This record gives sequence, C-alpha cells and structure tokens, in this order.
Amino acid sequence: MPSKFCLEMLNIFRTGKNQQKWDPLIPLQRKEAQKPRLSWLGLSLDLLLILCIITFIVFAHLAITSNGHILTEDSRAQFLLNVTFYGPTIFPILFAAIVGRALKALATWELQKGSTIGHVETLSGSTTLIGAIITQIQLRNLNLVAISLVVLWALSPVGGQASLRVLRQGTRVTKTNHQFYALDPMSSWEAGSSNHYPMLTHTLFASSLIASRKLYNKPQDIWGNLRIPMVEAFDNYQDHRWIKIPDNDTGITFSSLIGIPFDRELPVEQTSFTLNTSYMYLDCPTFHTSPREHEQPPIEGYKAPSWTNFTADPPSLENPDNTWLHYHKFVGDDGSIVANGFQITMASCDWGCSQWFKPREARRVIWESASAKTFAHIDCTLHTTYVDVKYDCLDGSCSPIEVRLSPNKPDPSHFSNLFSSDGKPHDPWNTRNFTGFEKGYSNIPSNFLIAMTSAFRMNSVRALVPLLGFILSPNDTTAIPPDGVFYEDVTSIGRAKFQERLSQLFNTLFLAGIEPSVIVGTMPVTEKEQYFATSTHTAETRLSENILVCNKAWFTTMLIICLIVFVISLSGAILRAITLVPDALGTLSIITLDNRCEKDLQKASMLDGLERSRLLKNVTIKLGNVRQDSPSGRVGFTAPANNEDVVQLHWNTYYE
Repeated sequence: MPSKFCLEMLNIFRTGKNQQKWDPLIPLQRKEAQKPRLSWLGLSLDLLLILCIITFIVFAHLAITSNGHILTEDSRAQFLLNVTFYGPTIFPILFAAIVGRALKALATWELQKGSTIGHVETLSGSTTLIGAIITQIQLRNLNLVAISLVVLWALSPVGGQASLRVLRQGTRVTKTNHQFYALDPMSSWEAGSSNHYPMLTHTLFASSLIASRKLYNKPQDIWGNLRIPMVEAFDNYQDHRWIKIPDNDTGITFSSLIGIPFDRELPVEQTSFTLNTSYMYLDCPTFHTSPREHEQPPIEGYKAPSWTNFTADPPSLENPDNTWLHYHKFVGDDGSIVANGFQITMASCDWGCSQWFKPREARRVIWESASAKTFAHIDCTLHTTYVDVKYDCLDGSCSPIEVRLSPNKPDPSHFSNLFSSDGKPHDPWNTRNFTGFEKGYSNIPSNFLIAMTSAFRMNSVRALVPLLGFILSPNDTTAIPPDGVFYEDVTSIGRAKFQERLSQLFNTLFLAGIEPSVIVGTMPVTEKEQYFATSTHTAETRLSENILVCNKAWFTTMLIICLIVFVISLSGAILRAITLVPDALGTLSIITLDNRCEKDLQKASMLDGLERSRLLKNVTIKLGNVRQDSPSGRVGFTAPANNEDVVQLHWNTYYE
C-alpha cells in the first residue's frame, strides 16, 4: 500500500502545486523505530586516530634506536630529523581530536548510566584546552577531575614540543693519532756540495724574495710548507708560555720566507699537531750608523764608504782560534765594492768549531751598507731558537694557533756532524750557539754568503738590490730607491725589525740549500733520508661527523604522553562501542529529545548554560528509555536518575 508521502508527491505532480504546506517535522516523523547500533563511521575514525598515535610511538622508537646514526642525504636519520619539524603542528591536532572525542564519549556513557549535571558538564565542556579551563572556572570546580582535565590538556603543547626537540643534529668527533715526518732545519746545508744545488738554491731563494709581497704574512709558503712564527716578535716570550695567535692575523712575523717541508700524506680532515723545530736568529747589540757626505755630489763623485777590511784589519773575536775566514763583498763589474752596495761577513771556526773550544763562541755576522748620507755598521751574533708550534690543518691548509719558546731540551742528534761528538748538548750556551753551519764541512759559511750576495748580481750603481729592498720593506723588495740609486739607511727601521728581516733572509737561504727537491715537494719527507735529517711528530686527526642525537629527557616525555593518548584513544573507542544512547551532547538538537525532568528544574530561564549547570551540578540526570508501555521505547532525559519510569537501553529493543 502506497505510503502517505508517496500519495502526497503523486498529487503534487498531477496538480502542479502543493495543496498542503510542507511540514518541516516530516523528515523526523518518517524515521521508523530502530535498535541501538554502532556507528561504523565513528569506529573508522577511532581506528584512524589510534593508528596516528601509534605512528608517533613508532617515531619515538625509531628516534631512540637511531641515536648516534650518521646524517647523510636520503638516510633514515636525516628523514627522521626532517619529520620532527611537523610534530608541533600535527601532534596538537591529533591530541585534540583523540582527547576531545574520548571526553565526549565518556560524558555520553556517564549520561547513559546516570550522573550529575556537574560531572557531565565538566566532561562535555572540556573537549578543548580553553574549554577545560573556562568550564572549571564557571562551574567553580576544584576537584581531582577538574585538575586532571586541565593537566591532561596541558600535555598537548608539551607533546608537540617533545616531538620537535626529541631529535637534533649533533657532531661526533673521532680522534686518531698517527706519526708524520718533517724536515729538520738543523740538517747540513748542501748547496755548495754539488753542481746543481747552487742553481736550484738560487732559484728558490730569489723566487721567495720576489714573492714576499704576497706571502710575507701567510702561514704557508709557495709550495705549501709550514712557516714557523718568530717567537722573538712577541712580548714576554722568554717565560716559555704558549702565545695564542689570533685567526687571520696579518701582522704575524715568520722566521723564514720558506717553510718546513712535512709529510703531505696528512688526512684531509681537521688535524692538529705540535711541531718541535728551530730557526736561526740574529741578535745585533751593535747597531750603528755614521754620516757620510752632507752635500749630494754626482754619483760618480761619491767616495767609497769606509768598508771594514776583514783581511788587513779584522775585528777581534773572543776565541782566538776563530777567524774571519769566510766573508764576501758585494762588488761591481770592476771588482770594487760599489758605493750603494753592502757587504756581509761571518765568523768561522777552525776545524769545524770543535767542542774543545769552551765556551763555544757564537758566530758573529757583520753587516755594512751605505745610503746617500749615512753608513751603517751592524755587528750581530747568530743563535738557534728552539720553538714549539701548534698547527691546525684542514685539507692541506695549515695555520699556526699557538707558539712558545720551547722549554724542552733539544734532540742530541742535532749536535753531531761529520766530525766527533759535538760538546755538551744539554748546555744552554752550547745549544743556543750551535747552528746549522756547524753541520758539515767548514766551507759552508763561505758558500752560504756567496749564494746570498750573488742571488741578484749588481752590474751597475743603478741596479736594484732586492736584499736591501726586503730589509727596508718586505712588501717592496723590487722597488726602485727614492733617488734611483741609494736605498734608505737600514737603521731607519729599528734594531728589532732589522734583526727579524736579516734572520729571515738567513733562514730562507739555509732551508733552500738543504734539499731543494724537498722544498718544492718532488721528494717526500720520510723517516730516513741520506742527505737531510727529519723529525718525527704525532698528529691528531679529528673526524667530525654530523649525527642524529636523541634527547633522552624529551624522548621519555614524548613516549609517556603518546602512551597516555594511546590509552585514551582506546578507551574512547571502547566507550563508544558500549554506549547505547545516541551521541547528542554538544548539538542544538538535544533540546528536541524527550525531557521528563521535574518542572522545578526549568526555572531561572535567563541564566547562561554553564551558570545553570553550576547551580544544578549536584542534580542527577540520566538519558534512557522514558516510555516502557509501548512496543517501541523512547530515549529521553529524566531527573532524578532514580525515577522508576526510566530504564537502560537494550540492544534488541526498538526505539522511536
């Protein structure tokens, strides 16, 4: 038999108009009585939320098990680190969805079994963080349930922060020690012992001098060798304390233009080591200049300066067995010392400066040069300075970070040469006055001075003198003198600068003449060499790796919160499964449910909802079957809960 709705629609179709005004209650009235049933949509949503919170638990497990893993592109560790940035956004949303639904399910279940208005309102009004706070304030709740709800919602931002902070990028430094070898500057000077050495030595010396403008303050020379800071250039260096060298310091003074060759097989990772080495240093207590001509005549009219004649009238030496055997004059084409030249001489010792001559006399070096109006005479003593230098290297680029005057005793092997054992190696005066010139044959000082003065041949009085140019200004080695002829007086730069720069020239030429092929890197520095000495050093390599670091405190916090939320999500799903009454809380349609509450509860109609709930919070209310005298029951509210007309709902009963 056609239903009433079908007949009405058929009549409208035939007549073209609605003869009866549409009743908005018709959709509700057409609903037939039905049994309580599960909401598959709700259960599916519960399952999805449970899976989501399980994902966070799995993430926490992966975080703790990946602690210390190396971060590389496309690695699991890098993926986990990238995921953490989404935690503060996703977790609070997931937390709100799970806890909000669970509290609503709990409130509905409490309503089904009968509870007070205050308790139900506390649960249903606390489905958000702000709602939980406001509800407790307006209901004047100060009990364990109210406090627990506020604390529960406070876990939301904490969990979001925990998911972000549980992982971070860290650095793991692995240290390994290994030995390497470096050239010992106390090796014998070999530039005069073969045919090809002088030419190669001249080339290295000249190229270093010309390139000084670019490399003067660089920690490595043209070929990558380690340059040694000159400790005398620092204040208070004699107390043997470490002196820190600032990063990118362009004012540092090095002992030589050529550095110390070392084992180039050092790892490319950050490596540090301490180099125990030495260099020669000139101390010039006699630093004198005297006037020449006051009026400037033509260059041809200049008289030769009063050069010291080391053959006819040599300066006296402390040890009578030492002589001025090895000196060299800077001469022009006619064989005489030119007016704008210089001469340098060095004292030598008969029979290789034997240890029997005590005390060992320091070698003396005398420098003389002329300017347009002055004549400089500088008398120096040559010493060896032992230093310890800390270096940091990365990918072959090294820089000194600290230097000190070495407090350690020099290696005894420094004090042996082609002759007998050389004196007392632990005697401070002995070691300081023992230089590389004592290693080898007695003609080394003479060959050394010949190599220095012939590096740039002076063919005329107007020729450049790069050695003078370097001493006056390392950045202007090849600059033309102010008047085109004469350089300035070398004493104008001061005693300290003169000592530093002449020492740099000595060390540069000496290193170049030990083994040129080692300087340029064509011959490696190994443990044992025939023509030069090596020193052994220990380097520490620090391999830095980016790793994933799991914060144990945040991991524990995140895991506890995730487990709490997981239990809440399961509880909410179970409560929805065992709740038979409809889920009507929080909707406006709840007012259309049957209400069997006493008339006394319907007074004070102008009160706000939560205000009414506060006043009625101790009143028991229940949602159940309010009509038991018909085949189909009816779900409705009643208060008090012990009303005999209200019974629990049942699965097999139909309800309107």
